[in-house]
Amino acid sequence: MERLKVAITQGDTNGIGYKLIFEAFGNPEVFELCTPVVYGNPKIAAYHRKFYNSETSFHIISEVPDTQQGHLNVLTVHDNELKVSIGASNEESRQAANLAEETAKSDFNRGRFDVLVNITNGEDYKSSSPKLYVTDEYRIMLVSEKTHLNEIPSDITAQKITERAKKLHKILRNDFRITNPRIAVLMQNASEEEEEKTIIRPTIEELVKEGIQCFGPYRATEYFANHMADDFDAVLAMYGEQVLPHYTQNDEECSVMIDEEGFISVMPLRLNDGCSLLKHIYLGIDAYRNRKNAEEASAHPLPKLFHERHEDEERRPTRFQPFDFEKKTDEQ
Repeated sequence: MERLKVAITQGDTNGIGYKLIFEAFGNPEVFELCTPVVYGNPKIAAYHRKFYNSETSFHIISEVPDTQQGHLNVLTVHDNELKVSIGASNEESRQAANLAEETAKSDFNRGRFDVLVNITNGEDYKSSSPKLYVTDEYRIMLVSEKTHLNEIPSDITAQKITERAKKLHKILRNDFRITNPRIAVLMQNASEEEEEKTIIRPTIEELVKEGIQCFGPYRATEYFANHMADDFDAVLAMYGEQVLPHYTQNDEECSVMIDEEGFISVMPLRLNDGCSLLKHIYLGIDAYRNRKNAEEASAHPLPKLFHERHEDEERRPTRFQPFDFEKKTDEQ
């Protein structure tokens, strides 16, 4: 049986990417799940293997069709003689990482493999596609990915909120197999402002009319302080600073999922060991399989044998109510 091909970029050649790759694929049972293809430099891979005294062997290939099942494959992106200084990132080692990433993305977009796991700094990753941040506790998508506060207000529009909410809804249904996702929407401001009244709340109401379960808006501080994530499948935040402290404070393993050209790309924001890398790989594989199953089901739907109650008729959760703009608080 043909196994899923999972591409993995080598990352910074002075980093721990190869160490984690050798740890992750040191167990032969992993090859029953997927066929890994590492985009990198075989000479550098061999150096790291010797440096870390790893017994994990690898098969060198020059093209994706040469991939062998049951082996860790290293695809030669470049074979330059580079000086390796473990733990000392420099311009040369970063360029090597960028070249591996660009080559993998090129093959990725041509459908040469199924899942891409990019060992890089996800925060610096440039993409026009929305990112989904995934931890054990949260699934988070941002409306605006601007980092300068003065650029954020103009970037948050009703159209963009609608687009991101629908994208998030689709990913939750197809990639996570959540039939009727419940999405919490955060406020843009900490208190009542014009944006909440004229943009965010009306947009939520329109999304609900279209059958997308969006709730809110909620204050970001209250959402995380009250553990509201337990009542929702994901959160749509207005910008990064609202959520960044909450999914990074406990050193959680966080993945960034990106849907580009119909393919799934996963980038770990932090890696601790080979098991940590495998966790991100499994996330990508599960999402890929779920999406394929969803596509097949929608292409050949079974006829309904009975009348179903529409999912959009479900009641809103009573535990958490949207921010009441008419209610005066102590802060006002």
